[in-house]
Amino acid sequence: AAGGVKGSVEGKSRGGKAADRFFRELRRRSGLGLMFANAINTMQQFTGFSIAAVKVQPKYLRNALWAYVRHPKGLAHAISAKSDFMATRVMAATMEVESHIDAIIGDTGNFDRAQDFAKRHGYFMQVATQGIVDVVTWHGAYNQAVANGAEEVQAVREADSAVRLTQGSFASEDLSRFEAGSPFVRLFTMFYSYFNMQANLLRSEFAQTTRQGGLRKGAGRLLYVYTFGFLIPAFLSQAIVEAFAGGPDDEDEDGYLDEWMQVFFASQFRTAAAMVPGLGPIAVTIVGQFNDKWYDDRVSTSPAVSALEATARGTKVLTYDWWHDEEVSRRDIRDV
Repeated sequence: AAGGVKGSVEGKSRGGKAADRFFRELRRRSGLGLMFANAINTMQQFTGFSIAAVKVQPKYLRNALWAYVRHPKGLAHAISAKSDFMATRVMAATMEVESHIDAIIGDTGNFDRAQDFAKRHGYFMQVATQGIVDVVTWHGAYNQAVANGAEEVQAVREADSAVRLTQGSFASEDLSRFEAGSPFVRLFTMFYSYFNMQANLLRSEFAQTTRQGGLRKGAGRLLYVYTFGFLIPAFLSQAIVEAFAGGPDDEDEDGYLDEWMQVFFASQFRTAAAMVPGLGPIAVTIVGQFNDKWYDDRVSTSPAVSALEATARGTKVLTYDWWHDEEVSRRDIRDV
């Protein structure tokens, strides 16, 4: 739940402030390094449609998607005119990205402008695709509210709420207590906001359903929320990763059904673990020790932590391996 945090706890001394600046910059740069032109994560943004179906009936999402396909800019402008929330969330970010892209193309020799663009808009692919999901979700929720008899002001509020609850929020008041703290602590909470949002949505929907009708009467709704709010996003996200990697390996040559079933269940376990602050990544790592996949055998709490590890390895390559004719691998070069 949102913690109502007003600001991060930062150092007061000169050394403390310097350390905070270092960790803050490390967090920002490692996030940019991971997400810049990240095609996999960009495609994963579209799984937000499934989560949106928890609050907006699929038929309204379908109609809203068709309206967006026909007139994307017109629909986005119309929504921004109705909702200040969406004007800030979608239109302002999209227009600013477009203007900076034009500026860079028009002045390709200006390295400083390109660097400035990378700092401010390293997530441009994610912003573009998430903007589509946000607009469609808002339009579908708005039409659903109007169909249910809501007045204009109430319909706009419900649409704003649907986007915030199913796609997350960038507002400081929506920051969870676990994510707040010193810049050093925040190294370990990168990208947790999405899973925190998803966990809050599932918890509130489960609680509301059981409170209104009980487990027996609400079984259908609970299954629906679990399927669209958890199972589909988890499986599709991992399936996209597997697809970009060429699909799972059929090592036993008995068909791919068992490999995809493993993806089906493992993806849900990883998503559920990611919702648990701190302990989740450790649980995933422990389970990873019992399979033959190397990439889930280490605690991956944050890209910033991985950046620190790569820096340590790269320093060893530069200061020792290179000068002692040790074999240098592709990974060593990437770390440097």
